[in-house]
Amino acid sequence: MKKKLDAWGPAPTNNYTVVKGDCLWKISGKSNIYNNPKLWPALWEANKSGVVSAPPRIPKTIPNPNLIYPGQVLKVPTLTDAQKKDYLKKRVYWRNTKTKNRIKKTTKTESTEKKESTEKKSN
Repeated sequence: MKKKLDAWGPAPTNNYTVVKGDCLWKISGKSNIYNNPKLWPALWEANKSGVVSAPPRIPKTIPNPNLIYPGQVLKVPTLTDAQKKDYLKKRVYWRNTKTKNRIKKTTKTESTEKKESTEKKSN
């Protein structure tokens, strides 16, 4: 049992201060946070309604995951394996729904039909 306890390693920190060049993807990929950048939605959900602290004139919430600012102190929730799987599923769902909304069906136009027919004739 002692071997199993020693193998666990340190628990993730509770807070993280954003530095210039950081993004949620990069932060969640750090070894002392989650060591998996795909878990960035966990950081976003924990800080959507408010960060631990922020300098003057810096937003105290993160409504957009692409906009975080140096000096913001983020809450870093400790995740169980089940929670990690849930966040990874949410990420895939979010990604797929966004992609489906951007894809538009198109029909062939006369010019593309002409090009295809000339290509067939030349072959």
